Amino acid sequence: MKNLNLSVDYDRFFKNRMIIISGLSRSGTSILSKIVGSFKNVLTLHEPLILRYLPTLAQTNLMNFKLGSHLLKGILFEDYYLQILQGRRVNFRPSDNSYFGNYERLTDVRRRWVKYRRRSDVLKDLNEGQYTFALKISELQSLYPVLKRIFKGVKFIEIIRNGEEVISSSLKRDWYTDEYLNRRMNEWTQFYKVKIPWYVQKKDLEKFSEWNSATRIAYIWRTLSEKGFQYEKKGDGRYLRLRYEKLTANPEKTTELCEDFLDLSRTAITAKHIKDIKHYSLTEHKKVMCDIEKSERFRFEKMMRSLNYS
Repeated sequence: MKNLNLSVDYDRFFKNRMIIISGLSRSGTSILSKIVGSFKNVLTLHEPLILRYLPTLAQTNLMNFKLGSHLLKGILFEDYYLQILQGRRVNFRPSDNSYFGNYERLTDVRRRWVKYRRRSDVLKDLNEGQYTFALKISELQSLYPVLKRIFKGVKFIEIIRNGEEVISSSLKRDWYTDEYLNRRMNEWTQFYKVKIPWYVQKKDLEKFSEWNSATRIAYIWRTLSEKGFQYEKKGDGRYLRLRYEKLTANPEKTTELCEDFLDLSRTAITAKHIKDIKHYSLTEHKKVMCDIEKSERFRFEKMMRSLNYS
């Protein structure tokens, strides 16, 4: 029983057809996923938490890599993407970022109801490369290396934003308080004095547990941004960094960058998102640098300078 294999070759489905959109929360990942997710023949998932769970186990050697890889691809396809293709489990609530109307028209869904009555009907078009898979989930930068191994030819799009604005916006939601860490966070954690995200280095656990929320967010912004830098330096040409500020100022140009990087084309829904961004009123955020404790502030400011934010 040691050589069990799944009957479907999921590697073939996902090879060179997976797009992962990430970045820090409150950095524009949802806006960006609406643009990319509305490109022609793209199937999009919004925040599938399994992307936080299984790859982390493989990255930390708590699960056999081959087993975790097959399991992740099997679940993603059978329980998520197949359901989208067949028009099942479609979100009809317009207030949600995962609302199907952000990505495609109802007429397209109805067409697939007829075309893909059986699972075998779907497999034919997939084998011919008709669709591209995309998903958006934040705080994923530490998992880029293992995801690259799992999804051959995967492309990453990471969006960054001024760190002070990320902190200010996150504080308004009461993120990274003790209560948030212990009760509301969806992440593998290390337990110290509070539950701490798995990617926080062991040498920083004591400090992290004592810091205020602003300093914790500054640390996460800095360290995960560094992970993105480290991955980009490996230079395989399948990583694109975008800026929230440029997306909001010129969504047309950002869309063009995504089209060129992915070799995909926009739709009428993409045009609607571009128009909405142009009419969006940006929120003013207060300066929070003084709220970051000195032990972290120097490193945070250095990363801000590296990203040309100060």
